[in-house]
Amino acid sequence: MKKDELINLLTSIEGIGKAKAEAIYNSGMDSIEKLRKASLEDLTKIKGISEELAKKIKEHVDKLEEKETKEKTEETKEVKECWRRPRGLHSKLRKGMKYRQPRVKIGFRVPKAARGLHPSGFEEVIVHTVRDLEGIDPSYQAVRIGGTVGTRKRIEIVKRADELNIRVLNRGEL
Repeated sequence: MKKDELINLLTSIEGIGKAKAEAIYNSGMDSIEKLRKASLEDLTKIKGISEELAKKIKEHVDKLEEKETKEKTEETKEVKECWRRPRGLHSKLRKGMKYRQPRVKIGFRVPKAARGLHPSGFEEVIVHTVRDLEGIDPSYQAVRIGGTVGTRKRIEIVKRADELNIRVLNRGEL
């Protein structure tokens, strides 16, 4: 790992600026592996690093996982989606160009309680007929009308959902 990359990683931790990050790097902690193996005492010996800050550094470094997908896997069927570091000399993903997909970093995943839910917090249920509305609990579920449903049936589904106080996510202008 290059010096700039490690300093950028360390400055993303709250309480560490560029000066402290460079002090950590200059003390011999020039890779993530060395930071993982270092004890709290080793980190607190560095000038400007308190015990509390050393704990934050250890937690942050332990959470780091090198898990990315190979460049352009979403475009091809032949390459399976698994982590592969972009290594190409001219690779735009490796260089971090903004128009490429972002590389995986801490904070990309959603909390467990919110995974699979609509941004409104409701569980999505796809509905194609009015009868599909019968088993829906409006306290935690919301309805999305299927894309193949025509206008007449869509109007009927929206009316019945209003009677049952069920939220329709793609209500549209009917």
